[in-house]
Order: sequence, then structure tokens, then C-alpha cells
Amino acid sequence: MHYTLASTGAAALLSLLSLTSALPTSSTTEKRTPVDLAPRCGTTVYPSYISYVDSSISNTAVGPQYSVSASSQPLGPWRVAQVQFSLPAGITNGPCELRYGFPSSASITVTGTKSPPQLQVQKSLGAFSPADTWNTKPGVGSLYGTVKPEPNQAASVNSETCAATLSYYVQTFEQWELSGGSAPNSGVEFAQQDGVQGFYLTYGC
Repeated sequence: MHYTLASTGAAALLSLLSLTSALPTSSTTEKRTPVDLAPRCGTTVYPSYISYVDSSISNTAVGPQYSVSASSQPLGPWRVAQVQFSLPAGITNGPCELRYGFPSSASITVTGTKSPPQLQVQKSLGAFSPADTWNTKPGVGSLYGTVKPEPNQAASVNSETCAATLSYYVQTFEQWELSGGSAPNSGVEFAQQDGVQGFYLTYGC
């Protein structure tokens, strides 16, 4: 298992977007295998597109990635992950539920002064594209749910009506947090390994 922590200083944090009240997060603590992490019903869909936008390269598109990567520093730069699902046309047996899972052997890299930082998921107001940059990315919607990026965790983020494309931003909680003048640096990165660790979507349950 690769699970690392590097300490950095804390300073004032700028809020880039309005933050709605957080949703509760459920989690499990028993050891899980890839089989345990599989959904118990319905159809499973894995991300069709993963990338990120970064304020330090605000006019540069990084294109498709294999890892979910989000980080923040008090005065920037900020990196926000993009996770998108493509569903078959005409899906009506919703809702679609966004879930995540990390087995005991999960490979997660954590940086910053908070271990682990909580991740927030927010809806995107448009579909993602390999041409997205920090300056041209789709708008960010309200808070959708939270993620606890630790081994032995598996939980639902939230559910909604199914659509052909479902797009989500993933960022560290500290990135959008108003904290009375101080907040820690934080960062999380993990490979999306379909059926083993990361995000997945279910419908038809």
C-alpha cells in the first residue's frame, strides 16, 4: 500500500465559489476486497473521462488522465479533478448513484497538513472536454457530496436522475472552505482502477 503524507505550512485560504451545506458521508471500516467493493445490484458504469484543471496553468488543457488529482494551497494554485460518466442512451431505470471505494491495499498519495483531507464533489454545469482549461472549464454547481480518501472506505456520494452524461468536479474540502483566516495546504491523488479503487456509478437498483 502506498499512502504518504508530507507536511506544509498553513495560511489564508481564498474561496473561489459559493459552498452549500455539506451532505453527510457514510463509510465502512472493515477490510474490503475488489469483490466487496462491487455494487450489490443494477448496472455498474466506470468513468469515461478523467482529467483536471489547474489555476497555475490557467490557459493549458491537460487532456485525459488516469488519476484523480486535486490540491490546494492557501493563496493558490488550485487543482480540481474532473470525473465524467457516459451512459447508454435511453436509460430510464434510475436513479444513478455515484459511489467510491478504496480497498485495504489502496494506493493513495496525500500531501499537506491534514491527513487525509476530505474531498468534495460538485456537479458540473456542462460536459467536460479535453480542451478544458482553468479559464474555460464548465461552471461549477452546488455541493453534491463528500469523499473520504482512505483505505478500507466505500460509500455512496449521492444519487440523481440518470442522464446521458454525468459530470463531477472533485476538490479538497480546504479549497473552498471559509475557515476564519487559515486553512491547511492539502492534496490527494489516486489512480482510477476500475473494479478495484476509485469512482463508479450504478443504476437500475
